[in-house]
Amino acid sequence: MIRKNSNPSTLPRCGKLIVFFVIFYVVSGATQLLSASECKTRVARVVSLQGEVEVRPHDDAAWATVTLNDWLCAGSRLRVGANSSTGLILHDETLLRLNELSVITLNAQNQDGVSLLELLKGVVHIISRITGSFEVWTPYANALVEGTEFGLSVDDMATHIVVFEGVVVAANSAGSIELGANQSGRAEKDQAPVRTVLANPRDAVVWTLYYPPLPEQPDRAYELAKQTVTAIAQNRLDEAADLARQGIAANHRSAAAYMARSYVDQARYDISAALANSRKAAELAPDSGLTQARLAEVWLMNAESQAARKSAEKAISLDSQSALAHSVLGFSSLREVNLDDAKGAFEKAIELDSSAPLPRLGLGLALTRQGELAAGRREIETAVLLDPNSALLRSYLGKAYYEEKRNETAAAQFDLAKELDRLDPTAWFYDAIRKQSQNRPVEALNDIQTSIDLNDNRAVYRSRLLLDQDEAARNASQARIYQDLGFEELARKEAYRSLQTSAHSHSAHRLLADSYSEKPLYEKARLSELLQSQLFQPLNRTPIQPQLSTSSLGILSGAGPSTGFSEYTPLFTRNGLAIQLNAVGGSNDTAGDDLILSGLQERIAFSLGQFHYENDGWRENNDLKQDIYDGFLQLSLSPSSSIQFEYIYQEAERGDLAFRFDPTDIFEVERNDLERRLGRIGLHHQFSPGSHLILSAIYQDLRDS
Repeated sequence: MIRKNSNPSTLPRCGKLIVFFVIFYVVSGATQLLSASECKTRVARVVSLQGEVEVRPHDDAAWATVTLNDWLCAGSRLRVGANSSTGLILHDETLLRLNELSVITLNAQNQDGVSLLELLKGVVHIISRITGSFEVWTPYANALVEGTEFGLSVDDMATHIVVFEGVVVAANSAGSIELGANQSGRAEKDQAPVRTVLANPRDAVVWTLYYPPLPEQPDRAYELAKQTVTAIAQNRLDEAADLARQGIAANHRSAAAYMARSYVDQARYDISAALANSRKAAELAPDSGLTQARLAEVWLMNAESQAARKSAEKAISLDSQSALAHSVLGFSSLREVNLDDAKGAFEKAIELDSSAPLPRLGLGLALTRQGELAAGRREIETAVLLDPNSALLRSYLGKAYYEEKRNETAAAQFDLAKELDRLDPTAWFYDAIRKQSQNRPVEALNDIQTSIDLNDNRAVYRSRLLLDQDEAARNASQARIYQDLGFEELARKEAYRSLQTSAHSHSAHRLLADSYSEKPLYEKARLSELLQSQLFQPLNRTPIQPQLSTSSLGILSGAGPSTGFSEYTPLFTRNGLAIQLNAVGGSNDTAGDDLILSGLQERIAFSLGQFHYENDGWRENNDLKQDIYDGFLQLSLSPSSSIQFEYIYQEAERGDLAFRFDPTDIFEVERNDLERRLGRIGLHHQFSPGSHLILSAIYQDLRDS
């Protein structure tokens, strides 16, 4: 018998539970919808999180724990616990890093479009590149910002401001002051802000620095190792080297001591020593995922991708939570042009340690390589927020700004990088290219010379960290800087010196080829160097002009199409298409152009080029007409192997072009027609960083009458 009971109070226990959960679900869902409706304006996202951080959406709400990638609403109050910190990116791309025991309120823009936030107590580091204004309120003074970087702290007595870049106006009811780069100020209650003097303004953000982890080992050597990495992060390299020596002396079996020493070696650009000490640390602690991950990182610096991947995989097998190991796998995949794998590895590393700057840089490079420049730049900015004293990160951020055609902002980052690490050639090299593109060849030459002096006397920059290969930058013709000043002989000298160190450097071969361009008797040598440059070059979308692959054009130097000083030189290799057009016109029916379409997509690069030049000449039968068509395709078979295909078609019609002692000595009926077809297959394989094989097979059909 089935009995129907309409009295809810007599429902079975399971039925009551079902009704309870239905009611709970409806109520909680309604609460979530209400909360969502209350959050009309998202103003910030959490990009870094260490320790305990809580948020209160509004005054009547309870405090809730913050998690990575949470969105925060306008009016939210954020508080950071002891031994904790957090990083935020605002809706206008302003970056904030909050230290422990800080409390901040996030507000939306006011009616004038000014972004607002209120620092109630604690310390914040702010990087703002917005064109509009940005304002921070504190109990003792307000800070009005116009695209800058600065630190701000509030204690029980005053507000303190330190400016690292740009301009900040500190103001209250009693007065105001304007602070520029490397200046600081203080404001107390009911008193006008005043300037203060700091011996080292960067000390104000020492809490933001990233300190690499070490394998724990409770002894004197471990304590000295920790002090070593702290000194490195604060750019006290001599002290760091001394501490590292003390650590090894205290315990010759300490993996932490040798690992710390490897960081000193890296900071001094002695990568071979860094490898030796990293291997020693891994031998002393073979079951430590951290020592294996560090070894993988240094293998990567030595361009040993396979060894780096093997050590990183071993590190993950020992410790799946090793953020450093996942970062190294990401960079290995990046070098192998497995971009999705690289992004996945970097994202995993960020999930495991959101305070680490290295995976943010890697993710930024991967996104940029895929053509997502703005997204990549934001990740690199976040890396700088996580370690603002890193010259390397500043250089990469400058590159990103340069790609976005933000020249002055890029220059500021290069200047900061030079100041932070006076031994690193990176910023000098990139800044030289930036200045050359602005028609400042003398300044560019000075920067190039400085980068050479800092780069083991090599004229071609080689990234010592090999985080990305800087291929586009290395393809940029440094000879252009020398040629602008008429220093072709100096260009050849620097190219010779570079080739003595790195005979397989495609950039050095290109530099030498370009330096031969003004010497007519060196045409065969120029073409040989150009061919070697092409065979050694990695994938990029910087094409070679069709006329450069051909000799004896019969055109005076500078008379044909050529690139101008304002030519944009990309500093990042990234997917996409590029078009280059140059043209020339003049008297005697002179006309010429070259048009090149080039592209890069993952492991494939190509270019299609066309060159045309014609001129009636200045005397009878002195006319010339040239057409060249060039198609080029390059495939990356693996990180160590690539294959190329090139086809060139050339046709020319010319009269009597010779210059003779007697100007009246003219062959009025002499004509010359040329038709040339050339096909080329090239192969490059790298057995090891110093062992390469290049092969080139060329077929040519030439008809010259």
